[in-house]
Amino acid sequence: VQQIYLQVTKKMEEYEAQKYRQWRERAEHVIPLLLKDTLLTLVTDEAATNVNPETSEQSSATDEPVSVRKSVGFALNFSPEIQEIITEAKYMEQLG
Repeated sequence: VQQIYLQVTKKMEEYEAQKYRQWRERAEHVIPLLLKDTLLTLVTDEAATNVNPETSEQSSATDEPVSVRKSVGFALNFSPEIQEIITEAKYMEQLG
């Protein structure tokens, strides 16, 4: 019985080591690619309207001039995969 227990234990440790190696290789390959992306991306929203600049009233589609209003903002470009790898690393560390 003890011999079977030791064999099972050895197989489980080998399996654990194999899974860790696979995870580490994947993480080492994926993380540099994900970290090359910029963290913030510029988001612009353009809305073209026909507005008379003197009266600030909207005019018909045939009247001139057309003014363009731009709204500029930023969006977070943080891949959820990075957070997943960070969480997995934390759990791997807890396992030892």
